[in-house]
Amino acid sequence: DGSLTFNAPILINAGTTANLYLVYDFKKLTGTEYRTYYVEINSPDVDAEPVHYEHFLKNPSPTTQITGGPVVLAPVINIDTIEGFENIQDSIDDSETKDGHTCMVCPGTYVENVNIHKELTIESYDGKEVTIVLADDSDDHTFHIMKDSTTVKGFTIKDATGKLMAGIRVGNSVVINCVIMDNDINSNEYGIELNATYGCTVKKNLIHDNAKDGISINNGAQENRVTDRNRITRNGGNGIVITDDGTYNNLIEDNTIGNTDSPNRENGIVIKDKAMYNTIGGFLKANTISGNSENGVYIYNKGTDENVVKTNYIGTDYFGNNAVPNGGNGIMIGDEAKQNVIGDSMDGNIISGNNENGIIIDGANENIIINNRIGTNGDGNAAIPNQLNGILISTFSIRNQIIDGNVISGNKGNGTLIEGLVANENVIHGNTIGADLEQTVAVPNEENGIAITRQASNNTIGAESKPNIISGNRCHGVLIKDKGTYENKVIYNLIGTTGEGNSELPNEEHGVSITDEATDNYIGGLDGDNNAGNTISGNLGSGVAISEIGTDGNQVEGNRIGTTFGGFAELPNQENGVLIYAGAQKNIIGSEYDSAFLGNLISGNKENGIIILHTGTDGNLVRNNLIGTNLDGDGAIPNEEHGIEIFGGAQKNRISGSNIVSGNEGNGILITGLLTDENQVYDNYIGVAKDGVTPLPNLENGVLVTEGARK
Repeated sequence: DGSLTFNAPILINAGTTANLYLVYDFKKLTGTEYRTYYVEINSPDVDAEPVHYEHFLKNPSPTTQITGGPVVLAPVINIDTIEGFENIQDSIDDSETKDGHTCMVCPGTYVENVNIHKELTIESYDGKEVTIVLADDSDDHTFHIMKDSTTVKGFTIKDATGKLMAGIRVGNSVVINCVIMDNDINSNEYGIELNATYGCTVKKNLIHDNAKDGISINNGAQENRVTDRNRITRNGGNGIVITDDGTYNNLIEDNTIGNTDSPNRENGIVIKDKAMYNTIGGFLKANTISGNSENGVYIYNKGTDENVVKTNYIGTDYFGNNAVPNGGNGIMIGDEAKQNVIGDSMDGNIISGNNENGIIIDGANENIIINNRIGTNGDGNAAIPNQLNGILISTFSIRNQIIDGNVISGNKGNGTLIEGLVANENVIHGNTIGADLEQTVAVPNEENGIAITRQASNNTIGAESKPNIISGNRCHGVLIKDKGTYENKVIYNLIGTTGEGNSELPNEEHGVSITDEATDNYIGGLDGDNNAGNTISGNLGSGVAISEIGTDGNQVEGNRIGTTFGGFAELPNQENGVLIYAGAQKNIIGSEYDSAFLGNLISGNKENGIIILHTGTDGNLVRNNLIGTNLDGDGAIPNEEHGIEIFGGAQKNRISGSNIVSGNEGNGILITGLLTDENQVYDNYIGVAKDGVTPLPNLENGVLVTEGARK
C-alpha cells in the first residue's frame, strides 16, 4: 500500500543528521529465493539496531550495499527492474519491462482489463485468496494473453461478463507455451478461452460460476493441456468445450469436472465441430466427470473423429465406489461423429451411476468402446447402475464396436441395446454382460443382457476366440425382436454360464429370445469355414425361444444347448432346450444342408430338448441335431422329458435329416393333441448312437403320435 512499518522505533535527535541506506542480501526458504531489506541508521548520536522489510524477488545478485537508494514500495513490482507501479497494466506497458520479466502483484483488488503483449510472468505475491482482478470494462476480457511463454498465476479473476468475454483469453493469432495456474476464475461469461493456442497449460485452477463454459479450446488450438487438479464446476454452460476444425491433440487429465453440489449446467466435456485427436484422461491421471446436469462427455458433429476418452470416472466419485450421477448419459456420441475410442486396452473408464445410459451412440459410425466398467464399480464386482441401458446404439449408427474387456453389468435397463432403423453392422465381442469381472457371480442388468430391436439389422454378437459372457441378467441373455429386425448373428458366446462354460450363471428368462416378427436371424451357424455355435446353458427359462406370428426364417445352428462348453456334461436350461411357439413359422433348428454336421447339441435340459406348440406354429424344420446325447453322439446326456415334442395344433413341421434323438428320459419324439397334423418325421436315428448301430435308448417310446394328432 506504499507504506513501510518498522519493527522497532527510530529516534533521531534534534540537531543531528541521519543517513538512511539499504543493505540487501538473500536466503533460500523451501526453494523460494527472496531478499531481506535492512534500513540502518548512521548517526554518531544514535545507537539503533537495524530493522527490516521483506519482499520476494527472483534471481538475486550477490550481497551488496547501496547507499542513498530508495525502498521500492508499490502494489505491483517488476522484480527484474525493481520498479513499482500502481496497477498491473502499467507494469506491463512500461518500456523497461522486457520479455522474460516477472511482475509481482501485492494483495489487493485491481479493477482493470489486463492485456499482456510481452512474454511475462504475472504472479500474485500472496495468492488468489487476497489478490483479486475485476474487469473494469465488462465487455473486454479480464486478462488477455497475446504473447508466447506468458504465465498468469495466483489471482481471483472476475467480471468479464460481456458477450464472448472470458476471465482469461489466450490468443488472437497463434500463442504458444503459456501457463495459467493457481487462479480462481469465476463470474465471467467464459472462464478460460484458448483460441488458436499451442502447447499451453492450464493447471490447479478453480473455474466456477461462469455464465457459459468453464474452458473453451477452439479455433485450431493444439497440444494444450488442462491438467493437475483443476476444479471446473457450477458453470452455466459446459465444463470444457473443445471445438472447431484443426483443434487437435489437446489433453484433458486429472481434473474434477462437476459434482453433485456444483454441477455444470450442461455437459461435463463437449467435443464438437470437427475437433479431432483429442484425449480425455490419462494413465494415473483420471478425470472425475460427474454430477453435471446433462451428459458427462458429449462428442458430436460430422468430422469430430478419432478422439479418445480413457481412464475417467464418469458418473461416480473419484474412487469409483459411489454414484455421482450426470443428469443425462455418461457419454454421448452423435451426429455422424466417427472413429472415436471410449477406453483402451489398458486404461478403460468407469461409466456408472448416470441418470440415463452409460454410453449412447446415436447417428454415429465406427466408434469403439473397449475395456470399460459400465454399470459397476471399479473392481467390476458390484453394481453402480446407470438408470437406463449400459450402452445404447440407436438409429443410423453403423459399424460401431463394443469389444475386448468391457464389463457391462448392473444397469437398470439392458446391458446393451441396439435399436432402430439402420442401426446396422455393429459388433459386440469379448465382453462380460451381466456378471462380475471374474465371470463367476451375477451383477445383473435388470432387463436383457443384449437386446436388438426396432429394425436393427446385420449386427454381430460374438467373435472367434472372443466370446461374450452373457449371463446373470434379469430377463433374457439375448433378445431379438420386432418386424424388420433381421440377419443379426449371435455366435461364439457363452449364454447362461460362467466364463469357462462349465458352471451355470443363469439369465432369469431365456438364453436367447427371438420374437415379434424378427426374421432371418442366426444363432450360431458358419463363420467362414468355422462352426460358430454358442453355448446356451444354465438359463432359468429355455435355451432358445422363438415366438409370435411373423417370427419366421430364423436359424439355430451349431450350438450347445443344455451342456457344458465341451459338450460332455449336462448344464441344464431349466425349461426346454429350444422352444418354438405362438405362430412362429419356417424356422430352422440345425443344419439346412448335408455337407457337414452343423446341427445343435441339445441335451441335458430339464424339460424337452425341442418343443413346438400352438396353432399356426407351422413349417419349422429340425434337422441334423444331436438331441439327448453327448457331442460325439455315443453317450447319453438326457433331456428330462422328451427329445422333441410337437403339440397344441402345430402343423406341417418336419423332423428329418439325420437327427440323432436318443438317450432322453421320455419319448424320443412325441406328437400329440387335436389339430397337431401333417407333421413329418423321417430319416432320423432314434434310440441309437451316431454310428446308427449302438443302442442308446430313449426311456419311453422312440416315436409316439397320440391324442388326436394325425396325418
